[in-house]
Amino acid sequence: MSGQSGAMAIRSSFTALLIVATALSLAASNFAAAAEAESVALASVEPLTARKQAKGTKAMAQTPHVKAQLDGFIHEYHPSATKSALTLVLLHGSGGDEAMLLPLAREAAPGAALLAVRGRVVQDGVTRWYRRVTPVRFDQDDIRGEADAFATFMRKASAAYGLAPANTVFVGYSNGANLVAALALLHPALVQRAALLRSMPVLEKPPVAALAAADFLVVAGKDDGLYARYAPTLERLLRKNGARVEAHQIAAGHGLDRMDADLVAGWLATGQAVSMK
Repeated sequence: MSGQSGAMAIRSSFTALLIVATALSLAASNFAAAAEAESVALASVEPLTARKQAKGTKAMAQTPHVKAQLDGFIHEYHPSATKSALTLVLLHGSGGDEAMLLPLAREAAPGAALLAVRGRVVQDGVTRWYRRVTPVRFDQDDIRGEADAFATFMRKASAAYGLAPANTVFVGYSNGANLVAALALLHPALVQRAALLRSMPVLEKPPVAALAAADFLVVAGKDDGLYARYAPTLERLLRKNGARVEAHQIAAGHGLDRMDADLVAGWLATGQAVSMK
């Protein structure tokens, strides 16, 4: 009897171990599937095609550029390849860096000088321009603090690289576009022209700003479940403060699309034609 009891105990222990091993295997499989799904979701936020990236990389390789850090802002400055007076200041989306918008900028404004900047905030391992509370609620003190810091950075960078405010255009995507919109309200003299791609208003108590001399391009994605519904509010806010706003809604989600580059190019061309009259 004791031998049979021992054998039964061994079989029971083995069965228990097998059940635990199976559960652990299933948990590992589920974790891997979740990680893969998250990776796919993050990849969809940065839909620049390989062709666009290759084209942008080739253009950048033809122009020597400076990579530096100023007041904590890592950035790259690419001088104009054609002696263009135009400079685009590029602000990436969440999880991006200073290289994120270079391909789009090269398509929209070939030959323009480019100042591509990386946000200073890292939250949960993600590079951002300010801290967030939820995907659509943000740390108000951090927004204002980072906007002030970026305004100081721009004044120093403009002096260092010889940038003229009248020929400087901000191009922001998502989190970066939100910072530009806040910057325009907090430092209206700094932002005269800006393209805001997939943006929303982030200041809960926006100040009154003198934006009568400012021009904005606002491009929303029709299928953007995150920000599309906030685009009209942003447009009204900018117009309320006197700005001229050209607004478009395109057949796209939150990610960038070829139409974004085309719209930015057309908007820039219209502005240059007006300035020459």
